[in-house]
Amino acid sequence: MSIAWFIVFTIGVIYLQSYIYNTYALKRLSYRRDFNRSHVYVNQEVELIDEFVNDQWLPIPWVRVETKLSRHLLRIDQSEVPEDDQFHQTLFSLIPYQRIKRRHQMIAKKRGVYHLQSVAITLGDMFGFSEQYRSIETDAKLIVYPQLLKKNQLPLDVQYFLGEQSVKRWIIEDPFLKIGTRELAPSDSAAKINWKKTAQTDTMHVHQHDHTRDQDLVLLLNGDQTEDIWLPIENDAIFESSITQVASVMYHLNQQGAPYRFGTNIVLNSDRIKQNRPLIFKEKGSGTKHFKQSLETLSQLIPERSHNFHYLLDQLLASKQERMDIVIFSPLQSITINEKIRRLEQQGHTVTLLRINHAKEGS
Repeated sequence: MSIAWFIVFTIGVIYLQSYIYNTYALKRLSYRRDFNRSHVYVNQEVELIDEFVNDQWLPIPWVRVETKLSRHLLRIDQSEVPEDDQFHQTLFSLIPYQRIKRRHQMIAKKRGVYHLQSVAITLGDMFGFSEQYRSIETDAKLIVYPQLLKKNQLPLDVQYFLGEQSVKRWIIEDPFLKIGTRELAPSDSAAKINWKKTAQTDTMHVHQHDHTRDQDLVLLLNGDQTEDIWLPIENDAIFESSITQVASVMYHLNQQGAPYRFGTNIVLNSDRIKQNRPLIFKEKGSGTKHFKQSLETLSQLIPERSHNFHYLLDQLLASKQERMDIVIFSPLQSITINEKIRRLEQQGHTVTLLRINHAKEGS
């Protein structure tokens, strides 16, 4: 008789704890997932952080967290990029009123926007008789900037272009760029006198200014790999190489303090579902903020086109702007593009066409 009661009692305990876990376990359990950085470069490490808080008296014997990750977002111990997206799983337990953080060392192997929108959480009771499941939306988002190449890692024609840009100057001085002092010349005004240097040398000295650029530099990226707008962008290596080269040129121009504009016929991820997808044209700017905004735009490009590239050139032809230095990064050179370039040059603009090939990988 005692064995029968023991069995009944055991079954009652199992049922009761199962009922308690099914009813209360998830109510006071909170979860948050985030990256420790919002932006990284390709091949740069980042931490994916899972945070759990068990704000109740009930212990959680086991919790399993599962999420789908892009195949280009790898654990630090993975040496190769898998062929398909992968599932990331974490298993742990929680005592009452415990907060824990799990840090996963990851590395991004490709530029883009990684948005981990949801995770699946499963927890169970002490005896494994029941499981509770919940899907939780997260706002974990990581923007991966394109890889930046050194000058000697870029194709020779791109290196030549950067070399030309470093010596293009106005013949008049920029009053905001001071590079030293020199002795007073008859044509100098009193406002330019450097009194400190004059007192030190007993000779009249004036501020010496650097020169600035006489150009409106426009960087254009052509996403066309064929003139047929309905055909997809098939060569991903060329597509990514073109973005890497543009980003690297922006970096070197930023190092020189050169302002630039940027335009492309490639589609932003946020415009993917729009019926009338616009051409991208970013306004002229310089400095770190403009550079970071440009990198963010490049990070969000997807291998789709809104229009043929020559429509972007048509916008420049119709703008009637003063002289521009236009640099076109393109895997394709067609009769239509050549004709648009000829018309831009007739308007007084300088146009440089840089054919896209694979750039050497670097850090």
